[in-house]
Amino acid sequence: MKEGFKKYWIVGLLLTSAVASGCALTRGSNVLVGTKRSPIAPDQVKLYLQPPKQYEQIALLSADAQSFLASQQKMTDGTVARLKQEAAALGANGVLISDIRNVQTGTTGTAAVNHSKRYPVVYGTTTAVFGKEGEGVAIFVTEE
Repeated sequence: MKEGFKKYWIVGLLLTSAVASGCALTRGSNVLVGTKRSPIAPDQVKLYLQPPKQYEQIALLSADAQSFLASQQKMTDGTVARLKQEAAALGANGVLISDIRNVQTGTTGTAAVNHSKRYPVVYGTTTAVFGKEGEGVAIFVTEE
């Protein structure tokens, strides 16, 4: 591999790793099944694994987080945060969690071509990209 090419390849790899390592892309959606209320702050939304005594269903929620290099915990945190954001935007003060799971979201790769020889040689690698998906119900709790 030519020395100049090698240096640029390493710099590119390091920059890509730095950008990808700390970020988890999150997405969310909802299906309204009840009455939407005035939005609240996401930090006012409480998580439930079991239904509280009295509540109203507002919406079905789904969210996901994915990243090339983020930890499983960071992606779980991102998924839960997105569920809370979706619920808060609908005025729900709770999310009844139904599922959080690992998913493979795709693959990514990189390749380099060495033209220094008579026949080009291609170097490359691919890896799976994993993420988290979560589902729940946005609820308005009237009695715990």
